[in-house]
Amino acid sequence: MKKQEEKISSKENSPDKQNKHLVKVNIRCRKCFMVEGYLPDENTCKHCGSIIYRIDIY
Repeated sequence: MKKQEEKISSKENSPDKQNKHLVKVNIRCRKCFMVEGYLPDENTCKHCGSIIYRIDIY
């Protein structure tokens, strides 16, 4: 019985379950015009470092 409980708990803690709620949004940078996927807490361009704006969803 404990083995089944361990299997169930390990499935709940899998990386796929944890990353399910993180949603990337494709945003185009106003400076370098590169389109990249950003998480909600990211606010600078991955290529040039300038500020990205959520309104620029591509």
